[in-house]
Amino acid sequence: MNSNKYFILFLVFMIAGFLTACGEKKQDKQTKEQTKTEKKENIVREDEIIDVGAIDVNMNGMLFECPMDWNVIDDKPNSCPTCGMDLEEFTVVKVKENLVNNGYKVK
Repeated sequence: MNSNKYFILFLVFMIAGFLTACGEKKQDKQTKEQTKTEKKENIVREDEIIDVGAIDVNMNGMLFECPMDWNVIDDKPNSCPTCGMDLEEFTVVKVKENLVNNGYKVK
C-alpha cells in the first residue's frame, strides 16, 4: 500500500512537470514568433520619403531589397514579409534608383 502512495505521488509530480514544460515551450514559441514579426515589420518602409542612407547601418554601401516589394529593405539578408521572397543585395545607389523607378521618394 505504501508503494502505491509513492507511485501516485511520482505520477502527480511527473504530470505537473510535463504541463509546466509544455507551457514554457508554448510561451517561448509565441515570444520568438512575436519578435520575428516585429523584425519583419520594421523592414517594410512606409515613410513618405525613404531615407536609404539611414538603412545602411553597417555603412558598407550595400542593402537587401525585395524585387517585388521595393519598399522592403534591410541591411542584412532577410525575407520579405509581404511576398516571402528572399531580399536581393543591391548597392545603396541601386536601391534608391529602384525606389524612384517604382514611385517612391528617397532621401
